[in-house]
Amino acid sequence: MFRFILILAILVSPAVKASSTLYYSGTARVIDLKTGKESQEEMVVEKTINPKNNLITEIACVKRNGSAASVYPVYMKVQGNKILQISNAPNFKGTLSGTGKLQGKAWKWNYLTFSMLFDTGKGNIRIEDDNFVVNSTLIARKRIFYREIPVQLWEEEAKEINLEEFSLQKKHLDCPAF
Repeated sequence: MFRFILILAILVSPAVKASSTLYYSGTARVIDLKTGKESQEEMVVEKTINPKNNLITEIACVKRNGSAASVYPVYMKVQGNKILQISNAPNFKGTLSGTGKLQGKAWKWNYLTFSMLFDTGKGNIRIEDDNFVVNSTLIARKRIFYREIPVQLWEEEAKEINLEEFSLQKKHLDCPAF
């Protein structure tokens, strides 16, 4: 009898969704709002969706013209359609913090909006970020503020790619390990 109850409990229990990883490659247009100067950046993004742990992890490698590639991780704790906590450290004790909202089908959201603060040690940078997912394309608009003055506008667009293409692009950008 106990075995039957255990098997029945396993069969009717909601399945724990496995984590999945998506890969993107694209460009960012960065506009300095003080000078009007524009720059282009290449990027790859590894996005891991982990419903079991209510976690989204995005790790971007960005290559600016004339500079070495840099890695920028973002960890998001999710509950329902809310981003409860954002950090640049997996233990959520980093120099980046914030919250946000999600819209669309759970764990396949097509709109994410969040507000973040980055502690530079000399003052906070506020980042207002809107992300759309349309036909396997990630489109992001970031507004960057320093001391509440808008200083940069970022427009990013990245297409979903497979792991092999991601590895090639990552190597092409000479990304540090992540």
